[in-house]
Amino acid sequence: MMAMMMTMVMMAMTMMVIGGDGGDDDGDDADDADGDEDDDGDGDGDDDDGGVWPTLHGCVGALVTTFVVIPIVAKISKKIGKKKTFLFSQGISIIGYLLFWFLFIPGKPYMFLIALPFFSFGIGGLFTLMMSMTADVCDLDELNTGKRREGILGAIYWWMVKFGLAVAGLLTGVIMSLVGFEQGPNNPESAITGLRIFYTGLPILGTLIAMWVMNTYDIDEEKAAENREKLAARKAEPIVPMKPIIPTKPIVPTKPIKTTKPTVSTKSIKTTKLTFPAKPTFPTKPTFSSKPIKTKKLTFPAKPTFPAKPTFSSKPKRR
Repeated sequence: MMAMMMTMVMMAMTMMVIGGDGGDDDGDDADDADGDEDDDGDGDGDDDDGGVWPTLHGCVGALVTTFVVIPIVAKISKKIGKKKTFLFSQGISIIGYLLFWFLFIPGKPYMFLIALPFFSFGIGGLFTLMMSMTADVCDLDELNTGKRREGILGAIYWWMVKFGLAVAGLLTGVIMSLVGFEQGPNNPESAITGLRIFYTGLPILGTLIAMWVMNTYDIDEEKAAENREKLAARKAEPIVPMKPIIPTKPIVPTKPIKTTKPTVSTKSIKTTKLTFPAKPTFPTKPTFSSKPIKTKKLTFPAKPTFPAKPTFSSKPKRR
């Protein structure tokens, strides 16, 4: 997946550059003495072609994949199975990657269209068969666990697709910097050779790894149909409430419990009579008399008497 995405991104970026390269081997400009562009059809191009060819390549690839590759892959998968069809389509895409080595010619981006049908088999077979095979995996997972988790499995699949696109975009710029590729017609032969190596070797390596991993996929059409029948039979069964689980064996303690023989006394048990306090007595209701109450007259002591005021005579006393 990552190798395919990287090839698509590298192809789009590089074609924007080589689409405007001149066709002369010595790297001279394609413009004539008057400054006009070369329109004689000998393979020379202008800088505006760098934006046309990636768009044309993507449109033609989408049309070939939709109307040619997908119907062929779907028809072959019904005859030989999904797994074998996947291996077959990826094998055809390797032919397209090998052609990139010979069709990578600066100034002639239209040569990529020759390898496009072979390359489309890899992408078309991948996206056509993977989701169908993911559905078979969902059936097997439900049969084993009792849970329907196609949402989780589908999210993992598309997360890997986006991860491949992200890594492809990152490594594309790194690879073009490593090989020394620059915009313009004056690129050394080592840069072109480096791009050919990465265009051809890296996608082939990724495709071979994918085919090796897919070789361990063991859900064929018969097993997928059997899983669907088991799920249908399980859903048709009435729902029976679960019975409580009763242990078949008694629980034996690890250490024996010592029990003593109970002793029964023959003597009668003396009981004491319970005594309760006497009933409390409450005072009777007070009675009030209608007769007047006799009161004694209070007597106070008499007013004290004081001696009279002494008098003094003005006459002298006789002796």
